[in-house]
Amino acid sequence: MTTTKKRLKTSTSTFPHVSKKTRFSSLSSSDRNRVQSSSAEIIGGNEDLLTEILLLLPVKSVVRFKAVSKHWHSVISVESFRRRHLLNHFRRRPETQHSFILGVQGRSQFFLCHPTIKKLVRFNLPCTFPLVKILQSRHGLLLLECRYTETEHYYYYVFNPTTKQVRNIHKGNSAVMLSLVFDPSVSEYYKVVAIWKNPSTNVISVSQYGSDTREWKTRDADAAFPDAGLTLAKILSCNCRAYFTRNKHPSFYSSPVKLGNTRYVVESNGHLHCINLSFNQDKPCFDITELIDNKWSESDSYQLKRVLDKQKAEFLGMTREERMEDSMFLVHVPGQIIIFRLPDETCEVLVDYRSNYFYQEGRLQFEFKDAHPFIESFASV
Repeated sequence: MTTTKKRLKTSTSTFPHVSKKTRFSSLSSSDRNRVQSSSAEIIGGNEDLLTEILLLLPVKSVVRFKAVSKHWHSVISVESFRRRHLLNHFRRRPETQHSFILGVQGRSQFFLCHPTIKKLVRFNLPCTFPLVKILQSRHGLLLLECRYTETEHYYYYVFNPTTKQVRNIHKGNSAVMLSLVFDPSVSEYYKVVAIWKNPSTNVISVSQYGSDTREWKTRDADAAFPDAGLTLAKILSCNCRAYFTRNKHPSFYSSPVKLGNTRYVVESNGHLHCINLSFNQDKPCFDITELIDNKWSESDSYQLKRVLDKQKAEFLGMTREERMEDSMFLVHVPGQIIIFRLPDETCEVLVDYRSNYFYQEGRLQFEFKDAHPFIESFASV
């Protein structure tokens, strides 16, 4: 601290003709450059101060700053810094709005859709496979399923689009379902829970991959699925727990939880919701329940003001805020993506892509199963 004060004193004495009341903007361009250069040297030379500033910046900005100098590169590249940055930004949710990665039906093409940007931005994946699916997104990590052809082996990857890190976790037969389980507040490591089915014997097995050991471990399928005869519909994670959603009942391993006829199961900012999209006089109505202590809450209904064709409307996802009433939904209609805001129950066209090359008149080209919330992070693969 003493060193910093001395350096600050030295830097101000460089300009004896400038009084304390003189504004920075009144300085000549050469003097301004000298002040800025001096300030940068003070920050750059104080590693603790530099670290605290970088921890507050978005991931993309921090990644760009690695090119400033070897010293900055080494500060940012240290694993402890990356962990602190990840945890710091995770705790700030839901202040940071996440984007949605949207996969085009029938194509291995993806676009990024952000609630504040009125256009679709092309989203590129690192692999050269012609057949690619994003299975899940968790706190900056993507779980990918890739193939060269319909008859080839399956390749499963965990990918961080921000840092460009990618890890192959499996090659071979396809899984019935996989779930990426990752909660930075619990651990810096992620898990992948997989359900496999032997094509010869139809025996179900459950295994778990851990990024800390980089190994698969077999779990007891009978304990996980005491009623495994039911058809499994989906597997997802929330708050570092894996939930297995069946056609009739979702469960956390062996604990059954009633779901009813809800169409969408959504995790957002640590909250697990079941959402039913219905229509009242052609106006969309969202019936929402939340999983709290392994029980579904009473349903809340939100009637929105825009008229939609119920045969051509697809729910894509939600951004859950601290209060449910402040949350927002994305809905897709042919050629457009609409954002519904619950505070005033209004809506607006977020993206109109009817001039894009992939647009097909009258058709829905994005589906809920191919819409994934995404936020940049330093999570390691």
